[in-house]
Amino acid sequence: MTGGWLLSALVVVVLVACGTSALTVLVLPWWDRLAARVAPRTRARLWLWLAQLPLWTGLLALFAALLPALGVGFDDCLAHGKQLPHLCWVHTVPAPATGCWWVVGLVLVRLGWVLYTLAHTGRLSHRTAGTLQSVSNRYADGWVFHAARPQAFVLRMFRPRLYLSKSLLAMGPAVVEPVLSHERAHMERRDPLWRWAFPLLAVGHLPLIASQLYRRLMVAQEMAADAESAEAHGPLQVAEALLCLAKSGLVGRLGLAFTEGDVSARVRALLEPGPVVGPWPVRLLLGLGASCVGAMLLGYQYVHQGLESILGLLA
Repeated sequence: MTGGWLLSALVVVVLVACGTSALTVLVLPWWDRLAARVAPRTRARLWLWLAQLPLWTGLLALFAALLPALGVGFDDCLAHGKQLPHLCWVHTVPAPATGCWWVVGLVLVRLGWVLYTLAHTGRLSHRTAGTLQSVSNRYADGWVFHAARPQAFVLRMFRPRLYLSKSLLAMGPAVVEPVLSHERAHMERRDPLWRWAFPLLAVGHLPLIASQLYRRLMVAQEMAADAESAEAHGPLQVAEALLCLAKSGLVGRLGLAFTEGDVSARVRALLEPGPVVGPWPVRLLLGLGASCVGAMLLGYQYVHQGLESILGLLA
């Protein structure tokens, strides 16, 4: 196993991931309809699965292409010519082409930006939480601080904490209780951690597609928290609290704020919930995923030849 082989393997994973991400645009309308038929909590998981799909597809394609080198089937690398790249460590691998170096360079830039974003977001959340806590008073399982506008949000990823303003408490239990239930639902499901880690989970996606999936995940998490709050206080009270805070000027700028996402869509989901089917959409996706994995492994020879041909185009 040489540096040239590792570079070719990385390029293969990247190219397959980018192709899968581009195909996501075609299935996104269908995925939207499918996600709308399940409970919001399951909907959030579906978006997290779709976010990871390109990376896992790339790794699976690489594994399938390496099966001949692992002794499975017939290794026909030499049929492509000695000067073309080989996805195995049995034959001599030619020096990486310029196109491969460009692909790796773009990957390093993208990965570096993602890691910087994670570090910056985590540091900002930690600092903000520390500053607020130093000027806040304990309230049940949260912290209360002074602010002119009513505010409620969750900060920190690994040890999430609830923060709310005194002006929110002054609005009375009819508003405060649904808001607290909503934010506690975020904390229990570790939503701050999932949102923070999303850029890394979706690193295999093209940037524009990743941002679209992030917005869908955010709305699904907010609707899931609304649904849990509605179980305790009723959908009408949660919708009224949401509209009340939206009219007061509360916006989602810190952490997971109560009025994040599409407020009108959240209110409609509370007052006019659509039909929620059983677990068959998830089972359907699992079945399709298993079929794709099986097809790729059974057709490893075609995967092997196809990926080597693509690498040859970069040579």
